[in-house]
Amino acid sequence: MRHGFWRFSIILAVTGLALAHAASAQDANRPPVKRNAVELRIEEIIQMIRASSDTDSRTGFAAQLAEFVAAQRTEAARIDTQVVDDMATLLSDGDDWVRFYGAASLGFVGPAARRAIPALEKALEQSRETMALNAGQTSVFGALSSAGAICTAFTRIDLSRVRSEEHTSELQSRLHLVC
Repeated sequence: MRHGFWRFSIILAVTGLALAHAASAQDANRPPVKRNAVELRIEEIIQMIRASSDTDSRTGFAAQLAEFVAAQRTEAARIDTQVVDDMATLLSDGDDWVRFYGAASLGFVGPAARRAIPALEKALEQSRETMALNAGQTSVFGALSSAGAICTAFTRIDLSRVRSEEHTSELQSRLHLVC
């Protein structure tokens, strides 16, 4: 009985290794995505944001991303869709300033960031909830939130080319109420 257990374990281990090898061989057959210098720097900054646990550092890196994308607008307007998707993940961050700079970055990308519209819509709703919670603040910064950057991103993305006219008019109506 004991030999059966070990034999089964060995067969299971060998099968697992064979499957892992086959999967890595499939990945090796896919052509690598070539990134230009702007895309690589954007990805690097996004990784720094994700890796940092300190709020001030995360906000600083997010601001750095927005400044970099703004300075590289011509190149940023042609970035790969995966990079746009990675930038859009910043819109679901728990820190409103990271969302603010993430939205600003997407706005600087312009129409090439159209695929981030659903994430921008969701972030705008989250920003409205944050604004409602902070409504009683007397701080000068109490009125600032990612909503302004999100609204600006929508205008720079050019909603006239969104997937359907019906969705565009619905989105523009909602934006009119918020922005």
